[in-house]
Amino acid sequence: MNQNEKEYITKIILDRQALINALPDNIKSQINKVINGKE
Repeated sequence: MNQNEKEYITKIILDRQALINALPDNIKSQINKVINGKE
């Protein structure tokens, strides 16, 4: 993986994190449960 790919992937991860952080808390906890594989 070259430097550009690493930066691109990092940016996607950070953008996704920012999107999740912008959501209301009840939706945020729902998403985190799904990400962590808990119902």
